Amino acid sequence: MMIAGVFVPQVILLALAGLFGASIPVLLGRFVLSQKDRNDNDQKRYENSRQLLADSATNATALQAALGKALKKANPGVDDVVTIMNAGAAYFANLQSMAQAILDGRVSESTRTQSLVPRIVDAMEKSLPAYYDALTRLSEGRNSFCWRV
Repeated sequence: MMIAGVFVPQVILLALAGLFGASIPVLLGRFVLSQKDRNDNDQKRYENSRQLLADSATNATALQAALGKALKKANPGVDDVVTIMNAGAAYFANLQSMAQAILDGRVSESTRTQSLVPRIVDAMEKSLPAYYDALTRLSEGRNSFCWRV
């Protein structure tokens, strides 16, 4: 057979066709997921979403408890402030994990839209300012020497 004026034996053409014919399904299989793979990915996103929400609730409760306990005391100590700061660090680290999971596409779309993004927005608008206001109120009129340790 002649291709572009060059004689190519049929055996070579059949071998090339077989090679391309066999490689196309393999290549497509790498880019197209089966139903089982899609279900597994959906399940993993659901589990990631559920874990992030559970961690968020736990960390938010710990932060609220630490803030409430310290603000009720007449004379909060350094250990109270450290407890608040540790709880706040865990809470805000969880929010950062939520944002990263959203950017990486590791959470379900419905959970992202209905739960995670509103929590992040609420934290940025309310929790973060309240956290710093509480730390400011605890430290006003005090210096490190008059706090009880």
